[in-house]
Amino acid sequence: MARYLLDTNVILRLANTSASTHATATDATVLLAADGHDLFVTPQVFIEFWAVATRPRRSTRRGIPPRGSHI
Repeated sequence: MARYLLDTNVILRLANTSASTHATATDATVLLAADGHDLFVTPQVFIEFWAVATRPRRSTRRGIPPRGSHI
C-alpha cells in the first residue's frame, strides 16, 4: 500500500466542520485509511496548522480559536 502525507490544508479542512470542503477531506481520508494506506502528519504540519487555526478571525476570517479560548 501507499504512504500519504496529510498536508496542512487537509488537516485544516478536517478540523473545520463548517468548511465546504470538510466532507471531501473526511471522505478521502477515511477511504485511504480503509484501503490500508498509511497516513502521516509531520511536526511541521502541526506547526502550520496551529499558526493558521489560532490566527485571529478579524485578520483573515479563517482562524479557528482553540477550545476554551476567547479569541
